[in-house]
Amino acid sequence: MKKLLLLSSLLVLTFSFSACSTKDQDVIENGEQNINQDKKIQEEKKVEIKKTSSTIIDSIKSGDTVSSPINITGKTEAKRNKLFVELRDSEHASKVRGYAVITEKNDAKNDFKITLNFVFNSTKEGYIAAYELDDEGQEKNLIEIPVNFETAE
Repeated sequence: MKKLLLLSSLLVLTFSFSACSTKDQDVIENGEQNINQDKKIQEEKKVEIKKTSSTIIDSIKSGDTVSSPINITGKTEAKRNKLFVELRDSEHASKVRGYAVITEKNDAKNDFKITLNFVFNSTKEGYIAAYELDDEGQEKNLIEIPVNFETAE
């Protein structure tokens, strides 16, 4: 009788653990799906923002390998001291930041230029970003160009 009771308890425990494991796996898979969906939404927002940018960087093309010092030029609707230019890592974190010098014209597009210096040891892939700040200090009119950085040996 004790053996039967022990065996039935063992079976119940085994099935309970396997049910928990299945539930845990479902939670993990659902969590990963939610994370992937959030990343997809964030990427769609970035693409959406890039399409609405009024700034054009004409000295750098997607996929270029850049070295320090880097001269960045282009056109923008931003006014004096309102355009930030950054070198960002592959996670979009700012590594080097500066104000672009803007030459204001009578037409809507103003010329800008900036020279940025950098020494990266491990940042090989990243972005050149240009943007303005809105009244709340949030980026607006963002453009990011994927580039490769020459690293220090």
